[in-house]
Amino acid sequence: MKNKILLLLLSLFLVGCSNVEGNTEMDFFYFDSPLSIKLYENTDIGILKTEIDSILKSYEVQFSPSNQDSILAKLNSKRTLEVSNEFIELTNSSIEYCNITNNRFDISSGNLIKLWSINNENNLPSQEQIDKATLTSDCNGISINGNTITLSDGISLDYGSVVKGYVADVVKEYLISQGIDSAIINFGGNIQTIGTKDNNQPFKIAVMKPTIDNITNENIATIEVKDKSVVTSGINQRFFTDEDGNVYHHILDAETGKPVDNNIASVTIVTSDSAQADILSTVLFIMGVDYGLNLANTTDDLDVIFVTRDKKIFTSDNLEGLSIIDSEYTLEK
Repeated sequence: MKNKILLLLLSLFLVGCSNVEGNTEMDFFYFDSPLSIKLYENTDIGILKTEIDSILKSYEVQFSPSNQDSILAKLNSKRTLEVSNEFIELTNSSIEYCNITNNRFDISSGNLIKLWSINNENNLPSQEQIDKATLTSDCNGISINGNTITLSDGISLDYGSVVKGYVADVVKEYLISQGIDSAIINFGGNIQTIGTKDNNQPFKIAVMKPTIDNITNENIATIEVKDKSVVTSGINQRFFTDEDGNVYHHILDAETGKPVDNNIASVTIVTSDSAQADILSTVLFIMGVDYGLNLANTTDDLDVIFVTRDKKIFTSDNLEGLSIIDSEYTLEK
């Protein structure tokens, strides 16, 4: 099988990113993703950078799937473990969405995610392997008692679809507590903005063209936001192609044990809560356009942009600041 893995860490790009400059910029690398922070004000970053690095490190120690000394790795191995309040909070949120989606979104799908290995190597599993891994995906097998989590036999947790947004919120709150009121946090494409840019202008975020041949990072639209998080899940972010040209993307349906098979190319969530945006970008990709639009249209502080494989764009009713810049894509009403 010819390896054609393409890892696109950034599903969203700042418009004119090379020309957008804050007064200060900080760069980090955690959870196998780059994190950049641009501050649009003059400040001494020495203490800020040290503290943010400490925050990021503390969460990687908890949730990293690749670090065998992480709390997550120990929990998956020991089956029962006392964890932090943050670990419990993120687990409870994930279980809630697992129940909403009838187990199609499931943090207990660690074995399934490892089986596909889309993040690491070209690996097309057999149906027998998929069936076996799917049997060990069951969020009802996660038991929480106080700060102790106990897992049923065979279950393996993975927080890859939820943790970056959660951590981005933590970093945002820290920056605000330090008096920062104008900044943009880019955590591997998960965008979180604080306030506005210079002269009270909104941040302009670009939505990438969600096709696997988009090697030049072309964009199809822009969205203007203030104090919002913008997070996208798309088929172009991580995938591999087999010898027959079949494409397998990284967003798995825990019910079928395979990549989600629908007409959606990407889902972009716009909300003030980055943790919610991170989870919902995956959940709504799985659940589909009708479900996602209905949820957004009946929920405060939540907007969504669906891009389909046949180049149509669907948005929630109250979305503002969207401009389509690629004429091949049409806005559907």
